[in-house]
Amino acid sequence: MTSADFSGILTKGGTILGSSRQPFKQMRVPDENGLDKVEAMKQTYHKLNLDCLVILGGNGTQKTANLLREEGLNVVHLPKTIDNDIYGTDVTFGFQSAINIATEAIDCIHTTAASHNRVFIVEVMGHKVGWLTLYAGIAGGADIILLPEIPYDINKVIGAINKSRKRIYNSCSCGRCDFQGGFIPDKESIQGKSGRPQISVRFL
Repeated sequence: MTSADFSGILTKGGTILGSSRQPFKQMRVPDENGLDKVEAMKQTYHKLNLDCLVILGGNGTQKTANLLREEGLNVVHLPKTIDNDIYGTDVTFGFQSAINIATEAIDCIHTTAASHNRVFIVEVMGHKVGWLTLYAGIAGGADIILLPEIPYDINKVIGAINKSRKRIYNSCSCGRCDFQGGFIPDKESIQGKSGRPQISVRFL
């Protein structure tokens, strides 16, 4: 590869290869040919006589990197994800740019919401955490912000909308909307495996 191979990719998001990583839970499960992915990566590592493997990615990538570390490989993991959910990392690569994009999108609908007296529901990505939703919601001036870590009462959300006389935006990172205009959260994504909220912030 030369510098020409990377020309023009600065403004592109996601993987430039268009590839998708194997789910972490499937890394140790042999495929139809009996191939163990971790063992295959280990063999390739030694075949190429690598000194170290530098991996960029999120939570799942970090778990896979740890599997390779346990196999004795030298691994450096760089926290690159818009979710900002990597343990021990304050801010991941891509988080700030994702906030900027989401905030810009919210900013663009302010005028439309006000002029047409509409309620806009803005759903952003974030996997199982609400960092991107929280930051973009505050920066974009959302009146109601729903996070997967914090359980909430849909009746309070509806009540807040009904009482408000100004434009309202509902920024949420998970769940689904029913045809009556209510927001129905996914129970699994609201609470962690322990069943307790992961962030101690409260609102509404």
